[in-house]
Amino acid sequence: MEENKPSMMTYIMEEQEVLSNILKNYPDNCPVIKGNDWLVLATGSSINAAYSAKYYIENILDVYLRIEEPFKFHYYEKLKEETDNVIGISQSGESTSTIDALKAIEKMKPELTIYGLTSKRESELAQVVDEVIDIENGIERVGYVTKGFSATVFKLMLTALKTAKARGLISDQEEEKELTTFAKAIDKISEIIEKTENFFEKWSNELMKAQRFTSLCTGALIGTAMEMQTKFSETIRLPSQGMDIEVFMHGPYFEVNSNHQQFYIDSN
Repeated sequence: MEENKPSMMTYIMEEQEVLSNILKNYPDNCPVIKGNDWLVLATGSSINAAYSAKYYIENILDVYLRIEEPFKFHYYEKLKEETDNVIGISQSGESTSTIDALKAIEKMKPELTIYGLTSKRESELAQVVDEVIDIENGIERVGYVTKGFSATVFKLMLTALKTAKARGLISDQEEEKELTTFAKAIDKISEIIEKTENFFEKWSNELMKAQRFTSLCTGALIGTAMEMQTKFSETIRLPSQGMDIEVFMHGPYFEVNSNHQQFYIDSN
């Protein structure tokens, strides 16, 4: 093995520092986004991150946020007349389907402001958008992005917070309260990693017997469940799915058997 070759765990251990730095750079590192009808285009972990941030954005800004896969949108969906900005997300900045969809939208409605959320400011994505938003997570030299997922969620939420403040929807005190809440959550990341490792050690024998995994959640946690589906499929290479428990109870629960492991993700 190459000496000092990074692993997925290398980048997981960097998450707390990366998110702390993003928070320190606020508000200068976030744009103010205009309009009340947003279209987000993303795939993979990027679309999971968008779903993780969706309800926070809609709640604090009172906007409508539509999330689409770029290939499907490009060839099958219609651009709503009400859409007043588009955000394309690609951590690498090289997602062909996202870039192609953004180019098509620019031709359809040139007056739209198109944002590109990426960790590579010199990427192809950055060349086709009106404004680049740097995720600020650096480059992950493994195939399974982790700190990039968390950083994308956080950058979207901070952008919504700054926009809400600029629009006069929240006060200085309310903005500060949100920032304090974020800081407290970031401070717990190392503790969460330790708890997770302990959990795996405790249940490793049972987990390694499983032939299928499902994560179940409600509401705003759907992005987390979807990211579990993405990461488990990428890494352990076993059938995995993440979904809302209400959806699960309308059919998929029939597949449950003794070789099936389930995670129930709780919220506050």
